[in-house]
Formats: sequence, C-alpha cells, structure tokens
Amino acid sequence: MQRMTILAMALTLAGGSALAQVAPPAAKPAAAPVTANPAHAAQPKPAAAPASTPEQRSAAALALSHEPTFDEDTAQRIKEAALSYSDIAVLAAGRPYPTTPNLRSARPPPMTTSCASG
Repeated sequence: MQRMTILAMALTLAGGSALAQVAPPAAKPAAAPVTANPAHAAQPKPAAAPASTPEQRSAAALALSHEPTFDEDTAQRIKEAALSYSDIAVLAAGRPYPTTPNLRSARPPPMTTSCASG
C-alpha cells in the first residue's frame, strides 16, 4: 500500500511538471465591427514586417555562432588578467595550501558511563 502511494505521488509530481511546460492557448482574434455597408468598411492593413538592418542581421548571426568574439580591448583585458594572476602566484609563493585534518587518524572520544547506560 505504501509503495502504491509513493508511486502515485511520484507520477503526480512528474506529470504536473510536464504539463506545466505547455504553451498557453493562442488568443482569438477580435471580431470585426459590423457596418451598415460592407463596401465602405475599412480594409484591414497588412502587418508591416519589422525592418532589419545589416547590423541586426550580423548580430543575430554572431549570436548563433560558436566562435569567440573579440573587440579592440580584448587583448588588453587578457594581458591585465594574466598579470593579476601572476601577482597572486608571487604573493602565494612559499605559502602552503590549506589542508584539511586527517580524519582517518582521528579517534572518537572515549565512552563514559553516563553515555553507555543511556
């Protein structure tokens, strides 16, 4: 009985998260107003496509690329980072890395009579 309860809960949680990833239903288009003479009704204008510039198309292609991007300051930033890392290495030279205690050699405290009678 307990196994069935656990299985039901697991399926409910898994199903709930899967169903939560469904896109919401699309909104219905608004109904056109009714006019007395359909010939005089305003013609719907087609939706204008957003104008894309060469820069936007280039940025989109660049975003999809797996190659790294570099600008005019990239080399300077890399040089500064390397210098700061070398400064850290010089400052840490001669200092041992922090160590953790050897837990295998640690022994538990001896049992007392008050704990053993418990």
